This record gives sequence, structure tokens and C-alpha cells, in this order.
Amino acid sequence: MDKVVAEEIPLVGLIFILHIVHFVKRVPKELLLYSILLLGVGLLKSKYIFLSVPFIVLGLMQKENEEGLILRGDKLPLIPICCLCLVGLVIMSPFLYPTQTDLKEMRETIQLSKDLNVPLYNSWGEGWIFTYLGVETKYKISYPDPDWNNIKPPYVAYSKNEDLNCEKVNTHTYLC
Repeated sequence: MDKVVAEEIPLVGLIFILHIVHFVKRVPKELLLYSILLLGVGLLKSKYIFLSVPFIVLGLMQKENEEGLILRGDKLPLIPICCLCLVGLVIMSPFLYPTQTDLKEMRETIQLSKDLNVPLYNSWGEGWIFTYLGVETKYKISYPDPDWNNIKPPYVAYSKNEDLNCEKVNTHTYLC
């Protein structure tokens, strides 16, 4: 069974902005075309839906300035809510993937591969991070992961998904 990457499915991105998409009608007229265009692009490829958010937030701010946000008769304090969300983002940022520990282990895995002069294989979920770190890998765009059982040793593997039957060097690094 093929696994589908959610960011490639049309219309899925709408779920992420459903709570603010109705403010598009309040976007200033000179920016309305851009917001609708970016919203359309986001509907085709959900990973681009966040490009429309700044324009839609302009519509939200327009409503806030004109009449305020009212929920069940009570005016919502938009600025304190936004500040609370910003504080939450700042607090959570150090714990988002990849952490500094993950990057350190990936760099050590790359160095181990170079020191032993053996190929490096990774799970596809970490492929773009390895590319960012300077390693060219074909396991970065989509499934499947490498066929760990049919790769000829010796090689170094980095996998967060599977426990490989090899010598475990670090948390997610294996020497096969």
C-alpha cells in the first residue's frame, strides 16, 4: 500500500486555516487578489496554505479594529490571546523536531560514515535534514524507506522508525 504524504493532498490545508478563512472577505481590496490567489495555491497543495495566512490575518485585524471579535455576546481580547500564543510558541520552540541533540547525532553519523568510508542511509523523514547538513541522499522526498534487509553491509544507518538488527552506535545511529 502506498503511503500518501498529507502535504501533497489537495484541500487538506484548509483544515489548518478553517477558523480564519472567513476573514478573507475583510482583506483590504488592494490585497484581495493576492490572498485569493495564495488561498487557491494552498488548496491545490496543502503545504502552501500558510502563504495565505498573513493576508487573511489582515482581514481579521480589520474586523478587530472596526467592531471587535464577539463570541456569545462577549468581546474577545485579541491582542492578549495573540501574545499568549506567541509565548507558547517561544516556550515550545526548543522542543520541536529536529532538536539540537538530533542535529548533533546526525552530524556524528555523517562523520562516522566518512571516517569508515562507508555509505550512509537514512529514513526518508530525515532526508531533507541530511541534505541540509551536506549529505546527498535519495531518501528524502517520499516513501519508501531504504529496504534495510537488502542493503549490503557495511553501511551506517540513521533511523528513528525502526530498530535495525545492527550494532547500535547512538540513539538512532546503527553500524551495519
